[in-house]
Amino acid sequence: MRLSLCCGFLFLLPTLLFGADLPRTYLVKGAERFSPEQQQKLTQWLDFGVTQTARVFGDYPFTMELHLNPRQSRQPVPWANTWRAGVQSIHLYVDSRFSLQHFINDWTLYHELSHLALPYLGDRHAWFAEGFASFMQYQIMHRAGLLQQSPAQWYMDKLGPHRRWYKSDYSVTEVANRLLTQGKYPAAYWGSAWFFVMADEQLVKQKGIRLTTLIANYQHCCRLQDNTLKQVLTSLDTLSDTDLFTQLYQKFTQNPARNVLPVSID
Repeated sequence: MRLSLCCGFLFLLPTLLFGADLPRTYLVKGAERFSPEQQQKLTQWLDFGVTQTARVFGDYPFTMELHLNPRQSRQPVPWANTWRAGVQSIHLYVDSRFSLQHFINDWTLYHELSHLALPYLGDRHAWFAEGFASFMQYQIMHRAGLLQQSPAQWYMDKLGPHRRWYKSDYSVTEVANRLLTQGKYPAAYWGSAWFFVMADEQLVKQKGIRLTTLIANYQHCCRLQDNTLKQVLTSLDTLSDTDLFTQLYQKFTQNPARNVLPVSID
């Protein structure tokens, strides 16, 4: 069901269609900048992305705004970012000449939607937020049947070319933050994503649950209450009945990176 609003469209995705407990709502803005045919393609893509994200995290406890902006490029989504003040928003710059399948196969929407599973943590902890979204984008794509190999192999492949930056006596967070200031974003993102690779492995070993399950539970209890990284870590420790998130944070912020990330990537 689509309801026309003054500035966009409010989508209510029916429970019957997607099997969720509650309808998921999100507001699309900027659709009027595209032709009717392009609007249909882009809204199908957004529907798919929101639905697949909800399969992993459940429904977010808020209404999202998804902003569409036209931009010609050599890829479907050359740029996107989240706006976190007030309404939780994603701004997507899209080249509507690409096919629906190209949009669905692109990682960007899943990455940005993953950001919204956690509160805004500030520039100081951008490494944590970007590592989280980078880890989760492939969890969502795997659940959607879009990956040709396992998420674990993707993480190894992505980190491999950047491993050299982390052969350092500085901590992972110090290295990642320096890489961010230098504009070496993939290196920063995938080094930081290893926090969540390790968290997932330890959760399975200690509790028999996956990190995605924990984050889905987090939406119900804590997403709208937490405002700092310390609060997020405490909530995740409490939900998992462990101290592994606090311990991992100490390891990533205090130990030499060379002793934290894999020694080699085959």
